[in-house]
Amino acid sequence: MWEYSEKVKEHFFDPKNAGAVTDANATGEVGSISCGDALRLTLKVDPSNDVILEAGFQTFGCGSAIAFSSALTEMVKGMTVNEALKVSNQDIADFLDGLPPDEIAGIKAVYVNALNQAYQDFVNSDAQTEKVLRVYQKATGTSFFSLDQLSGRAG
Repeated sequence: MWEYSEKVKEHFFDPKNAGAVTDANATGEVGSISCGDALRLTLKVDPSNDVILEAGFQTFGCGSAIAFSSALTEMVKGMTVNEALKVSNQDIADFLDGLPPDEIAGIKAVYVNALNQAYQDFVNSDAQTEKVLRVYQKATGTSFFSLDQLSGRAG
């Protein structure tokens, strides 16, 4: 019945980082509850250095999907966003000491796509825009507008 490693069982029975991250500034949602696995990945990324401070997940799926989500969040915490984007499904499977091949095939596209979507969400966030404005101001020596001024939120 159980063709899973002890590490898969650990992440299934006691998932790490389950739930949404409070004050997340990056979110990726992939899959569909109506037809299989679905994952909502939330990250809190430090805008000053792009390091992932916290990671959380909400998953609908089989035991492998839950274990995979748990492992993914454990792996990316402490990485920069660019480092995390290099994590592959095989890296996650290796972290879990392997999964049956049919399990890897079934969840392959979902998890890395969630990380890519979270990255896009982060890149498009106000915090990243503020960071770019600060770098521009420093590089040019100008006192440019704040994001609030540019968006009309400040008076």
